[in-house]
Amino acid sequence: MYQDPHTIGEQVKRAYGGDLQAAEQLDRIEAPHASSPDRSQFILFQPKYATRLPDGRICILNRQAQEGEETWPCADIYRHFAEGGSSWMHIPIPCSFRLAKVEYEADGEGETGRFVFVSVEGRRVKASAIQMGIAFRELDLVMGGAEEAAVEEAFGRMEQIVAPPPPVKRTAAENPPIEWKEGSVLVFEPELQRFTGLLKLGERKVGVSLYFSERQEVLKLLPALDELARNLPALDEAARLYAAEELLDTRNDFWMDEEEGEVLLTAEEFASQVSLESVELGEKGWLTFWYDDGELFAGHTISVERGADGAFVSADMMG
Repeated sequence: MYQDPHTIGEQVKRAYGGDLQAAEQLDRIEAPHASSPDRSQFILFQPKYATRLPDGRICILNRQAQEGEETWPCADIYRHFAEGGSSWMHIPIPCSFRLAKVEYEADGEGETGRFVFVSVEGRRVKASAIQMGIAFRELDLVMGGAEEAAVEEAFGRMEQIVAPPPPVKRTAAENPPIEWKEGSVLVFEPELQRFTGLLKLGERKVGVSLYFSERQEVLKLLPALDELARNLPALDEAARLYAAEELLDTRNDFWMDEEEGEVLLTAEEFASQVSLESVELGEKGWLTFWYDDGELFAGHTISVERGADGAFVSADMMG
């Protein structure tokens, strides 16, 4: 039985918070799964909808396959952090690795550890969630697809990856609020190590994030933030149209539910259904726009990236 990642994510969150009923529900899942002792990490294996491109590359979407559609075995990985926040991702499992079970192996102190993938033949692959993310981050599994050999290679080298040391954590006391313009304030969020604020877009407001933990770095970006605020309506329109150009075929080919009477969308109709939720401002004016998908992709977030040169570079479904 397919397990909706959003539902499982909420159960993992409650279990991590001490909800015994949620923990028991997770333990009863029949598909291969494992949890860290403190419930901060959880992994679940299940097949996802997959399709092959003409050149043989495999694309994997985060949804249940319908009857007659191809599937690919995947692992959903959930993490919650003591300082707040959570993360989710999924990775494909090579078809050659016939999974028998998965376990969690703590380190000597029992605070961190790795998941252990065990195949039917007895092969064991160990990796932390961080190692998994690094191993697969270069594979464009949703849009461009990946060769089976690339999936095999990424999976095999997970346990050899040396994860970088965690960055130095800054506190709110080290980063007091920044008075910006028209009474706007940028506030430091210690749990995510970023500054956040609000921008006006017509009659509503959208979030803005600057992923810098040093206050002086954010102060240097205020002119770029001013420019973003002035041009946000035009940038939003351009980003929505770009997303439509990049994702329209995917929506019409794979995400249209004909049984519910859905019809093929035009690029303009696609762009009109998505709505901007927040913007990230990076170095040298790099921008990432985050959109509510208007249920075009069953609740997936749409991410659009614009480079420092002002050209859009990517549009993807996330989460």
